[in-house]
Amino acid sequence: FNASYEEAAKDLGANDAKTFWEIVLPLLAPSLVGVGLLTFTLIGIVKPVFVLNDFARKTSIQLGLNL
Repeated sequence: FNASYEEAAKDLGANDAKTFWEIVLPLLAPSLVGVGLLTFTLIGIVKPVFVLNDFARKTSIQLGLNL
């Protein structure tokens, strides 16, 4: 993040909140969307692995094969 953006906003009279909402957040939006998509996808992949692994520890082979 270039500090000149913040300096320009201060020169125009913006406070810290306005600088964040109107300058910093729009610059970070693509990165935040990417992190959100990766998190959503990985939760969908990793959560079943934990559930199935926990289920496998609590059951016998015969019961697991019948399901």
